[in-house]
Amino acid sequence: MKEGCVVKSLKGHDTDRIYAVISVINDSFVLVADGKYRKLDNPKQKRIKHLEIVREAALPTVLTDSALRKMCKL
Repeated sequence: MKEGCVVKSLKGHDTDRIYAVISVINDSFVLVADGKYRKLDNPKQKRIKHLEIVREAALPTVLTDSALRKMCKL
């Protein structure tokens, strides 16, 4: 999993919610945000095994909450 991937949460209270991967912490964890419920200033830490890749994408050059909302819209 790499930065910019659009993923779907498989476990937790946010099951079936769509996020964008903001950064990779290590082999097990990533930081995700969607720009609506999880903003850039407060990303969520998720285990990679609890995420499913929806599509590969690149992060926009100017990363804002509105850009994240557009990325996460299916």
